[in-house]
Amino acid sequence: MDSSSLVNCVLSTHKPESWDSMTADTEVHLAELFVYNKEFTSVRDKIRRTLSVDVSRVQRVQNPYIYGKL
Repeated sequence: MDSSSLVNCVLSTHKPESWDSMTADTEVHLAELFVYNKEFTSVRDKIRRTLSVDVSRVQRVQNPYIYGKL
């Protein structure tokens, strides 16, 4: 299996459906989550439980190589 095939295999099997699409030459992608997004709200609410801060921006780190290993 060549490296391009391996990358395509990883990208097609190791990612949640909520992720933005990624090309085979992209190992990591930062996805901006918008305020009305359910994922943004979830992250913001978890942060607010421990910190008194205003969350105005959330980015999701998409890396299929480490997804599910943390």
